Amino acid sequence: MKNPIGSWPVLYALAWIAYAALVAIVMGTMPVPALEIATFALGNSLPPALLGILVIRYYRRERTLTPFAAATRNIVFGFLFAVGSVAIEMPFLRLIFGAKFRFRLENAIWGMLIASLLFIILASGAHIQRVHAHLVRERQRAAEAEALRAKAELAALRARIDPHFLFNTLHSLLALVRQDPARAEEAIEQFADILRYTFAAGVGGEERTLAQEWELVDNYLALERLRLGARLRVREQLDGDAAATPLPVLTLQPLVENAVRYAVAPRAAGGCIDIEAKRTERGVRIDVSDDGPGADPAQLSAGDGHGLQLVRQRLEQMYRGAATMELAKSDAGGLRVTIEVPRA
Repeated sequence: MKNPIGSWPVLYALAWIAYAALVAIVMGTMPVPALEIATFALGNSLPPALLGILVIRYYRRERTLTPFAAATRNIVFGFLFAVGSVAIEMPFLRLIFGAKFRFRLENAIWGMLIASLLFIILASGAHIQRVHAHLVRERQRAAEAEALRAKAELAALRARIDPHFLFNTLHSLLALVRQDPARAEEAIEQFADILRYTFAAGVGGEERTLAQEWELVDNYLALERLRLGARLRVREQLDGDAAATPLPVLTLQPLVENAVRYAVAPRAAGGCIDIEAKRTERGVRIDVSDDGPGADPAQLSAGDGHGLQLVRQRLEQMYRGAATMELAKSDAGGLRVTIEVPRA
């Protein structure tokens, strides 16, 4: 993020040029030769400009002071700045104008008042720069912390996927190699695709399309059918207009895995999983539901479903709160997870 005040040395020089020009314009309303006007404007603006560099450098540094100490410091520094500006300005003007210059107390008082105002402007500007720099650093730290949190969440999802069905799949592949080598070769390729997709998550970016997530789910379900056979029944419907919808990587698979683990695998009769994605007026709606024994959506939303919570958090992060994820009982009595994301 760029500093809205810009490069302070450049703007500082431009500000004093503008101030000197303003003094010259005011002096131009008087019957004074142009050379004397320019000389006076230079002599009037140069001393506070030189002292102002010290003010800027001081107030741009981080310091911790009590309110009373800060107020006292500002008053003392403001007074010294005003006196110093006038003390330098008077001899400088005397040197320029020679005998024409006459010291007048009211001019000195007005000079100190103007210098005090300039001090307030300089100190405030430097303080704003310091506060802005502090905010930029804090935002950078927050962004880094958020990135680390996202990586940790992604790692947690990967850890849930990798070991869960790894050994069951290997045993199924071992049996299939003896019974149907051609089907075993196809299954091994599907297994490799899953591992490649899972381990590459986050390496090529943390965003995938719904179509890519859907392909991962198809491979996952194909391998689970090796173990569960006809007990695993799936109905899928993907709206072609929704296929390019961006999603955080590993969004859909944990939802389907959750349904297989709790609604299908424990039951002798197995179960049915419905997966649907379609366009809506708001954007894209994704439903994953099952006919299993169900679970309390309130408990899962409160934190019992850790994997579901990770998916929800990553959706919120990617879509900045515009995406929703809701848990409810399905029409068949099991669990339904509904994700809605805005139009891309």
